[in-house]
Amino acid sequence: MKNLLSLGVSAFLFMACSDTGSVFEVPLPGSLDSEEPVSSSSIVKKSSSSKSKEDSESNKGEDKSEYNSSTGILKDLRDGQTYKTVEIGEGEKAQIWMAENLNYAYKVSTAKFDSSSFCYDNDPKNCEKYGRLYLWSAAMDSAAVFSDAGKGCGDDTTCKSAQIVRGICPKGWHLPDSLEWHIFIETIEGNEYSNTKKIKSTSGWISSDSGDANGTDEYGFSALPAGFLYNLYDEFKDLGKIAYFWANGEHNYAGKAVHLYNYGQIGIFTDYKDRGYSIRCLMD
Repeated sequence: MKNLLSLGVSAFLFMACSDTGSVFEVPLPGSLDSEEPVSSSSIVKKSSSSKSKEDSESNKGEDKSEYNSSTGILKDLRDGQTYKTVEIGEGEKAQIWMAENLNYAYKVSTAKFDSSSFCYDNDPKNCEKYGRLYLWSAAMDSAAVFSDAGKGCGDDTTCKSAQIVRGICPKGWHLPDSLEWHIFIETIEGNEYSNTKKIKSTSGWISSDSGDANGTDEYGFSALPAGFLYNLYDEFKDLGKIAYFWANGEHNYAGKAVHLYNYGQIGIFTDYKDRGYSIRCLMD
């Protein structure tokens, strides 16, 4: 792990200008080499009395989901939680997304933590509002609790995942890949990467030097600034400033993620797998 963190990772922003996309190398936002610890509540580390491995069967529940196309409500029968959904795009590019962050408790433990999903500041109220923050291994369901599509896609490994990876998503839904996120960005932005207000929630974003960071939520996507888990210092950071979403895909030892900032930029990057990010699932 330490070797991975010390290497540093270049990020790639995929501009939505063609089916394949042009690639521009940019510095990874918030370089680990330049960041210092900030005051924040630390996460709960694995105690010496904890099991070395959670019983993955405890995650399963009733592995079904229900989707009401009339109301746009998705019900995850694994835990009974419901989510609003939204259809974005038309024709062949139409996509049905969760309009809220996933809040399913993935309890598979790691060598360091009792779980691989977290509430910001360990506060359940933040899970209710912002959903959970997931390690990349949890997002991909590396432990194969629900499917084998992302099996073995852990932190220190590269993997050959299936093209469609359900991951931690409810049955009938999946973790979107880079191309699906690319289509989403192209639909909402029209190749302009500065006007992200259309998908942001209308409140909760902390203003930046660029002005009011709240959105107009024209598409009903309601992106919330859920912050993230910064594993290097075992901290939660940037609640109100950042929305990061995991994607199915990787480059070398880094996972793909979509970054949305309070100052307006959105893009697809490669990022450290041991960070905790939000998840928006896409209908199969």
